[in-house]
Order: sequence, then C-alpha cells, then structure tokens
Amino acid sequence: MQNENTKFNTLLEHGWSILGKSADDLKATYKDYPICLIEYIEKEVHEHIIEVRFDNEEATISISFDKENKCDASFLFFDSTEKDELLISHLIDSADYDFRKGCFELPSCSLKIKETKTETCFYLFR
Repeated sequence: MQNENTKFNTLLEHGWSILGKSADDLKATYKDYPICLIEYIEKEVHEHIIEVRFDNEEATISISFDKENKCDASFLFFDSTEKDELLISHLIDSADYDFRKGCFELPSCSLKIKETKTETCFYLFR
C-alpha cells in the first residue's frame, strides 16, 4: 500500500501544481508524457482542454482553462474503480475533510469527488 500512496501523492501533486499555469507551460512540462489537446467549440462555448496520461499510475489528468488560458481546474481519472477506492481511503487517512464545502483540503487546493454512471472523477481546484 505504501507504493500506492506514493503514486497517489505524486498524482495529487501534479493535479494541484498545474493550477494557475498556462497551456504553453503545461505543454512544455509534460512534453515527455502522452498528451491530448482538445478544442471544444459549440455556439458560444469554447473550451480548451489538455489531457495528460500517466501510464505507470494507470491514470489521466484532464486540465481545463479559464478565459486567460490559465489552468483553473484539474480532473484526475483512474483506469479502474479499485484505484478510485484506494485513493478515497488514502484521502480519508491523509487529508482533512471540510463538511461545509463538501471537499477534502489538500496543501494547495481543494478536492471534490464527482461520480457519474460510468466513472469517478477527482476534481482539484482553488
């Protein structure tokens, strides 16, 4: 479990360290990782997203940007629900939970767990 906790800490650090950085900075930072650049345009909605793949950790971080092209949130997804459950246990053991805000408080950001019918998303924001 110690090895898993180290992987989780590394992924969480990636997730909060990118907050506030520009898309160009993040492309340079993750140049050695598989990345996917996404432009979503529909009517008046224009979103720019970068996805960074962490093969060894079996996870992906999706990065969203504000109007100034700075990262405003990151979203951590695992390949398996088992990893989701292990990260939740890790958070319970290592982070404070703010019941009023409904999120875990990490060193440099907050983390909410969002569930859909098909997956769990760990949403990191300031």
